[in-house]
Amino acid sequence: PVGWTYESIEWENFQYVDFQENDGMRWTAGGFGSSYASSKYNIMGWGDDVIGIEFQFKDSGQAIVGLACDTHSPNNKIYTNGACYYMIYNDGGSFYNKQWGTSYASDHGGIRSLSKNVNADVWRLTINSDGYIEYSQNGVVFYTSTNKLNFPATAHVGLHTNGAVNYVRFIRSGEGCANSYGIEGYRFMLQGYWPNAQHRSEMDSYLELGVVMESCARRCRVAPTCIAFHVYDTGVGAVKQCFMYLEQHGFGTTTNDNSRYAFKKCLDRTT
Repeated sequence: PVGWTYESIEWENFQYVDFQENDGMRWTAGGFGSSYASSKYNIMGWGDDVIGIEFQFKDSGQAIVGLACDTHSPNNKIYTNGACYYMIYNDGGSFYNKQWGTSYASDHGGIRSLSKNVNADVWRLTINSDGYIEYSQNGVVFYTSTNKLNFPATAHVGLHTNGAVNYVRFIRSGEGCANSYGIEGYRFMLQGYWPNAQHRSEMDSYLELGVVMESCARRCRVAPTCIAFHVYDTGVGAVKQCFMYLEQHGFGTTTNDNSRYAFKKCLDRTT
């Protein structure tokens, strides 16, 4: 689609994976529970500049690529029906898919009967404007999930015997970072906050709201683990409070509050 751009993924929490050139990876040992990788970046919500992943399988080993949105182990993401995991599974040339609440060997949208070329097909999992996941092959959507992705979500790859992918990349909307409220490197997410995400109070101030937002953003910018912040405006002439989020979990629930302004750090802080 016009405007979409593609980003290499920075991986963490990985093992028994041989990273290849041009964003590929290959299995080296073990099964899905021991050969895997998860992205460092978390997709934080609808309106995030990262809207999904594009990928291409390689050869006819066993590989699973998807969006994961809970804390199940790498093995249980796949084999537990209740795991929040939206994925496509190449099982030696036979294809399956899964959404939250279904088996890893499901046939949503008739994926098993699609014509396929393992080394040439381009697959995407993207978050639509309503929060559902669209599964596409070579640009054609063949299935839309019946439930919504939870947040935060990560890209996740699981590999088994001879499994490999040519590449896995983030898809960005092409809008770049919103730089909301004039704050460079941040996107406004909601008037409210994330009650279940760990956050801490950083500062109190009687300055104007915009000044406090910028000051809070600067504090988050220099804190290595800070991924979001919100400012609580208690009223005209009253104190304003800055809260920073330093953990990557608990963003699935939001609380609306017109006196709070919540922002997330963009994937690229300057564009």
